[in-house]
Amino acid sequence: MDMKDGYIKLWRQIQGNELWTEKRPKTKAEAWIDIIMEAQHSHEPQKVMIGMIVLECHRGQSLNSLDTWALRWGWSKSKVWRFMKFLQKQGMIETKSAMPKSETLTETLTKDLTTRLTVVNYEKYAGGQNEAEMPSNTLTEMQTKCKRNANETRQEGREGQERKEEEESPPSQFSLERAERFIEIHSEIHPKIKYDLNKQARHIDSLLKKNYSEDDVDKALKFVTQDEFWSDPVQSIAKMLKRPPKKSENHIYKNYMDLFLDKADQERQGKGRR
Repeated sequence: MDMKDGYIKLWRQIQGNELWTEKRPKTKAEAWIDIIMEAQHSHEPQKVMIGMIVLECHRGQSLNSLDTWALRWGWSKSKVWRFMKFLQKQGMIETKSAMPKSETLTETLTKDLTTRLTVVNYEKYAGGQNEAEMPSNTLTEMQTKCKRNANETRQEGREGQERKEEEESPPSQFSLERAERFIEIHSEIHPKIKYDLNKQARHIDSLLKKNYSEDDVDKALKFVTQDEFWSDPVQSIAKMLKRPPKKSENHIYKNYMDLFLDKADQERQGKGRR
């Protein structure tokens, strides 16, 4: 099947996701998707009150003013108007005044407040099922996935903010001193690597934030700079934060820091026995 055939199910709760609500102007593609999602999906006409007038909104339609669309998309009213004209020319939507022909004074004053927008071939986008018709297990699965993705997005956002704060804050004096010593030794082992002192120091700060003590850091750094085997593959302090590969014999350790501390203890015990 061609990749352009078929469809995906896009749950409306995506409108609450941080990626969608980000404070920035929407793209034209996002605006078009928003129009489809904003359209009435119920098979039964829904009553909508605009000012002092009650209107019926049918399946595939929406009753929003240009000002409302402009606010939703972060656009100017004139840009919304041009976009609507473009969609009409493409045969994607139809628009007309939502106000009834017989107007009272109130209707005359409010007739420009809203536009009846109809998505052409709405069934092509909505599919044959709405939430009421969809099997409960399918709907639940979709909702669960959407919530899980939203939670993951929030978590990634928090982690990204934490990384940004770490990068912007100056490293501690302790970390700078240890990083400087690490670079001094490893620059001789890896002369082609251009080390960034602040970056290496921040890796040590990250270890300290993971509840490793300064003594732990000193012990691990001493081991990796003096050990004949590990002094070569450990080209950056960042490696201490990483987990050994699952297929390696060291996969039981949550990160290389724990491995190096264990190796250092084993080495010290061996010397004590001698």
